[in-house]
Amino acid sequence: MKIILFLLCAALSGTWAIDSIQGRITGGSDAGPNEFPFTAAILISGDEAHTFCAGILVTPRHVLTSANCVIRQTMLTVMLGSSDITRMNQFIPVTNVRIHWNHSTTVISRGDLAILTLARNANLGETVAVAQLPRWSDVGNTFNGFGATLVGWGLSGHREDESIPLQHLQIVRNPIISNFACGLPHRFLQDEHICSSGDNGGPCDGDEGGPVMITEDGEPTVIAIHSFHFDGIGGCGRGRSSVHTRLTDHLDWTNTLTVVVGASDMTRIVEVIPVLNIPIHIIIHPNYSSFFNRDDIAIVQLSRPAVLGEYVQVARLPRRYHATFTFTGWNSTIAGWGSSGNRDNEPLPQQHLHFAHGEVISNFVCGLSHSFVREGHICTATDEGGPCDGDEGSPIYAQVDGQTMLIAVHSFHYSGIRGCDRGRSAVNTRVTEYLDWIGQNTDVEILN
Repeated sequence: MKIILFLLCAALSGTWAIDSIQGRITGGSDAGPNEFPFTAAILISGDEAHTFCAGILVTPRHVLTSANCVIRQTMLTVMLGSSDITRMNQFIPVTNVRIHWNHSTTVISRGDLAILTLARNANLGETVAVAQLPRWSDVGNTFNGFGATLVGWGLSGHREDESIPLQHLQIVRNPIISNFACGLPHRFLQDEHICSSGDNGGPCDGDEGGPVMITEDGEPTVIAIHSFHFDGIGGCGRGRSSVHTRLTDHLDWTNTLTVVVGASDMTRIVEVIPVLNIPIHIIIHPNYSSFFNRDDIAIVQLSRPAVLGEYVQVARLPRRYHATFTFTGWNSTIAGWGSSGNRDNEPLPQQHLHFAHGEVISNFVCGLSHSFVREGHICTATDEGGPCDGDEGSPIYAQVDGQTMLIAVHSFHYSGIRGCDRGRSAVNTRVTEYLDWIGQNTDVEILN
């Protein structure tokens, strides 16, 4: 059975101009055979500036790497399966390259991230695994003073005629230093950067896009990927810090079109499933209008079925005869990870799933506060709180025939005078108006 998730949609290598920037691993030692199974080798054809980079496997179908490595490239191959480059056993072509929207190759380095979509899923096992990325609760952590581990197949800097990649994955450990200290030798440092010292060696040519890790709960967590550094007086990567792209500043982007299931606590996620990277599998209602807030509903098909169990269940949809129900006066519940409205600049999503109870009100009463309320809408009102930024697409449930039923998904709201969406009703998309459309575009059987 295919698992379909219903969501609301709002419509849904550069040349550096400063000194000599390099990216290499020097002073390193050989990594263990299966020590970092999420590290990917990227072969690049057709670019004299870059022929090889590193990356990290973030889903079975996606690799995160440096945008500077792969921008404007059309022939990329990802290699997985060994720390010995001659023993790689998975060679997968790249079918799509998505560069970070804020990427810049000018003097000011920023947004140095790219997501590669593979032609097929990698085979996971002892030698190939998905990397553990930072948690949302890590946002704001500078990691200053943490011991960082960097790995890559880039140059060792021991001799001038070395070829890239090296045979064995190299590993080096250095402390994370503050951006203030890092900014003394490096101009144009941004908040999205994180730096490691070069005391024990560091990244070299061919290490761009490689992981920068700390240890959490005994397991490596990738907190950054290597971006750039300068040659120091002691050789490649020595005597000067290395600059990396901080992943906690880009979690919203790296999680784009990724579905999280089985969690009410975002730090205890049961399963993360990427959405199919094919536009036709994101089906937006053909009459959708953001101006009139009309038909605000979409279907997203997952790349594989979710594993159902205690923490992951399929929502119960209305039957056809429920289309005659207005639900006016009924009690309802909304749940989401959106903003609490308690303070400005709250990071999204919240760690814990929040819920609020409300009463369904008539569309006539709702229309006094909101323009363009239509039959396809259902409105809820509450004094205890309601949906806020980040709750779009969240479910609205009611007890119908003794069972919890999805009657709507959240569309839009306004901030009231007492805080986010207090004192004003919230407008949601009425699911019973779209049962035929849902049935036509999924394998879900709509019951009479």
